[in-house]
Amino acid sequence: MSVIVFSSLKGGVGKTSLSINVAAGFARRGCKTLLIDLDPASHATGCFRLGAKRGFPQESPLARLFLARDGSNAAVSGPASSMDDWTAQEAELIVPLRPYFEILPGGAELRYFQWGQGPKAFITFFPRLVDELRYHYDFIIVDTPPEFNVLTRNAIAVADLVTVPVDSSGMSITSLEELVISAQHIEGPSWSICRTMVNRQASRIRRLSEGRLSKYLNQPSTEPGQPIDDEFMDMLRQTGRSSQSGAVNQNPIYLLRTTVSRTEEQNRLSFLGKTAFDNKSSSRLAEDYLSVARELETILEIRGGESAPEVNTEVLSQLWE
Repeated sequence: MSVIVFSSLKGGVGKTSLSINVAAGFARRGCKTLLIDLDPASHATGCFRLGAKRGFPQESPLARLFLARDGSNAAVSGPASSMDDWTAQEAELIVPLRPYFEILPGGAELRYFQWGQGPKAFITFFPRLVDELRYHYDFIIVDTPPEFNVLTRNAIAVADLVTVPVDSSGMSITSLEELVISAQHIEGPSWSICRTMVNRQASRIRRLSEGRLSKYLNQPSTEPGQPIDDEFMDMLRQTGRSSQSGAVNQNPIYLLRTTVSRTEEQNRLSFLGKTAFDNKSSSRLAEDYLSVARELETILEIRGGESAPEVNTEVLSQLWE
């Protein structure tokens, strides 16, 4: 029912790891979850391709679906009216990964949407596809490229919530501001900020991160789900986040209480094509991602979305083992 987009204009802040593991966290709770890989680099897709799972398409299903078969970027004529029609005409579009967890893979062909008739095709067909997919999943997680292009822009346009990971660097915070300003004309989604750290033991870096966020974003010391105060919106006004009519987009921005550590364990899991929920040794990391998933669900509930269904978690644990 809900679409959550993970986006950042700076690479190396853990965006794809968040996308993969938050999606896995929702699935582990029994929520039917789809991960859409919109990054032409396809790191989310590549993570699972390195594991034992085989059968991934060698090209982007979305490019194959929305663009002409002859390799040009001319939009297909007479698009199918529903997801069921599309999937009946095309090769496998969505690949199952784990119980309740599926992926719509990415591919280098996603770059075709950035020139010629490609942008028009993506703008026309992607929202329609997402509207159809909403009826089939509890959560749709979208991993976007680290730039504000047609893929990122239209993913944000269909989102209920956009989550931006930031680390302790000034460049990361600047990238956050640039992304929010670039998307100021897009009405609808709420925004959240997730702090990512180099490792759990780096207390100095943690303090630096909190200090910089306090300085630039006015980090609130309140419960999860509390929006960042008006001073942050004032900062955005000064840096240009206003619509052409002069009105500032007042979409709420939330700062998540959970801090996710980026450790060697995460790198090892990515190499093995596993999520933090696949290894018992990664239980602490899994708790971080599950905590992020819970906070994002809280924000969605605040904005009027539906909560995830109650499930038997003991049965689910047996399915994942």
